Amino acid sequence: MDHVEVTGTYEGIIHLKHPFAPLFTSTLPHASGLIVCKKALEATKDKKIGTAPAACSGPYKIGDWQPRERLTLVRNEGWNGRHSEYDQIQFVPIGDLNTAQIAFEAGDLDMTKINISAIGKYRDDPGDNTLTVRPALAYTWLGMNVDHPKLKDLQVRRAIQQAIDVPAILDATFGGAVKPAYGLVPPPLAGARSKNLYPYDPAQAKALLQKAGVSGLQLRLDLSTSTDGGTVAQVIQAQLAEVGIDLKINQMDGAAFVAAGQESEGDAWKDSQLRLTTFTTAPDASWVTAWFTCDQVGIWNTQRTCDKKWDALNADAAVELDQAKRAAMYITLQDQLEETGAYVFLYHGSNAWLTPKTVHGAWTPDGQWPLFRDVTGA
Repeated sequence: MDHVEVTGTYEGIIHLKHPFAPLFTSTLPHASGLIVCKKALEATKDKKIGTAPAACSGPYKIGDWQPRERLTLVRNEGWNGRHSEYDQIQFVPIGDLNTAQIAFEAGDLDMTKINISAIGKYRDDPGDNTLTVRPALAYTWLGMNVDHPKLKDLQVRRAIQQAIDVPAILDATFGGAVKPAYGLVPPPLAGARSKNLYPYDPAQAKALLQKAGVSGLQLRLDLSTSTDGGTVAQVIQAQLAEVGIDLKINQMDGAAFVAAGQESEGDAWKDSQLRLTTFTTAPDASWVTAWFTCDQVGIWNTQRTCDKKWDALNADAAVELDQAKRAAMYITLQDQLEETGAYVFLYHGSNAWLTPKTVHGAWTPDGQWPLFRDVTGA
């Protein structure tokens, strides 16, 4: 952005320094496009948006916040808009969706996201509940730290790529409810791929390991704690065993998992080998590829792949306004990531939510975030 020209009380023109294709798909519709009250923001301590009522808007404000335990919203006495149904709304952070599902079934929650593997149960017999399933704007992949001594050889990484049977993983974990991913960009976004360059081929995987002079390879797979993730990891473990790779599964708390890949959190990243990661995204491919550049190495690029030419193409794709050309550029970017051997694309998945029939939920189009709740009936 260059500057904003105010032309009226509710009108203005955003001037850009150069074309920016994601402006209307990922920039303005999301947090960076929110309009806040200038007077209230300038009156807030440190000129930052925080949890003070002055920085809030809408029918609710923060009543109580206990980090990692509970966030309570109460009515905002300064709100003059439409009356809201609830005097109070409580959000309870639960890291494990299986635990959240149990809490919902016990009546402790009125709304929760559930594991994809649980969709079949409620689709067959929802009872007094409503199941809502939306295609996710997300991507799950197996990443490899190319700087780790055991994974420096491209042949070893390629062997791991071709030892993994993604459809078999998804059948075992989700019962066929989830389709394989062919890249990082989720369909139907422009730039989604339709095939992999290096498909499942265990014989070729064994040949590559032999050519690399590697035998008895032992590796560790890090992932955050989740029921579905644990199943995915176990199937990968069995598949790698078939080509002679001994894989140890290391599930950890989400915060610890993130920290283990970032240089700012210490030296744990040096021992990082394989990681099972899920990112959610906005409806534009640029928000997908942004994390795999050279300047993201040691931050979110835990594979540590770095190619200045890749970065340049990624930057060009963000300013290309021809949608067909732009889609082709993102396909090329994903092709080049696969060529590094450091990525195994797994799935995009779904977002599934449970509510009782007395509660009507609303979500973003991809089902990632709830928007509001409305009570009907008694």
